[in-house]
Amino acid sequence: MGPETAAEFYLEIVKRSRPHIRDTYPPILIYSVPVPFEVERNMVENGRGEERMLPVLERGVRVLEEGGADFIVIPCNTVHVFHPRLASLLTVPLLNILDVTALACGARGWRRVGTLGTGKTLESRLYEKALEKAGMEAINLAGNRRSELSELIYRILSGKLREGDRGSLLEMIEELRLAGADGVVLGCTDLQLLITEGDDDLSLPVIDSMRCLAEEVVDRLKGK
Repeated sequence: MGPETAAEFYLEIVKRSRPHIRDTYPPILIYSVPVPFEVERNMVENGRGEERMLPVLERGVRVLEEGGADFIVIPCNTVHVFHPRLASLLTVPLLNILDVTALACGARGWRRVGTLGTGKTLESRLYEKALEKAGMEAINLAGNRRSELSELIYRILSGKLREGDRGSLLEMIEELRLAGADGVVLGCTDLQLLITEGDDDLSLPVIDSMRCLAEEVVDRLKGK
């Protein structure tokens, strides 16, 4: 969805593809969804107005399918609230970042998973449902911290990060640790622009949903 994250996602697929390349990089179609800034902000910060986003998403998946895509992915967790609707429009698979990430959590042996994401992602219980389906429990931030996190995510999207934003995110991860989480899902693909899975100052291990989706893409390209 956001251009910077879309670029990172593309580069992650290319990087993961290199060990399996023989002649050329895989063909990739990218459609950068033109979401009006006002709609984006209202959905990310307030969890409202998502119906205004649906038409541009519907156009996006159709453009990709008409362009010859064998399967489609959306490296944005929040808009997976529309996954059933978008998948119903297509004759090719639309992968689900939530299910892919939940499986990665299970593979690490986690039972209680802290979740970080936009207000809409958390309010819609997207990760709670995916994790419960995979036999795990979701641990969420307190209400006021969710609002702070949504505001922080929008600052990433708008390129207006403040000094101390990364520290605030680390504090939220610590709060999830104290609440009993075994690890934390970066359930917004923009959060990987602030912290990554191998950072030394994390109080809990994290799983980056964007990288989980990229790994699934490469597995499909390899024919798994």
